[in-house]
Amino acid sequence: MKFWNLLVAVFVFGFYTGCSTLHEGDRYLLQEHHVSPELYARMLHGEPLSIPDIIDLSRRQIPPPFIVHYIWKTYAVYHLSGSDIATLKKAEVSQQIIDYLLASAPLYAPRPYPYYPPAPVAPYYGYPYGYGPTVIIGGGYGYRGGYWH
Repeated sequence: MKFWNLLVAVFVFGFYTGCSTLHEGDRYLLQEHHVSPELYARMLHGEPLSIPDIIDLSRRQIPPPFIVHYIWKTYAVYHLSGSDIATLKKAEVSQQIIDYLLASAPLYAPRPYPYYPPAPVAPYYGYPYGYGPTVIIGGGYGYRGGYWH
């Protein structure tokens, strides 16, 4: 009985505290750099970052390895266009972050199913079991090749 009470207590505690993906030091770093409460809450729950979020973190002087590590933990895939890259460079986002964003698509994107060529099959020429010997009945008549001759 005590086991079930303990199990329920652990479940309720985990449910109400939420699943935090940031360690205490990471949370302190975000608070120290005055990250907006909305972005802080999304990062606390492990949600992927948008391009404006990454720019905001970079402007607040969050270290690039921290941003890259957070993006890596969320398994987010970014398909950046030329204008997105220009926006990131104009906002002076670290090249390390831009390189990781460009590399994220092949890392985590779903891969197409592998191509398996069709198995070689012998061509089908009519009756699959062969025709057997030619039977000659009287003056050269017989059943040969599917026809009476």
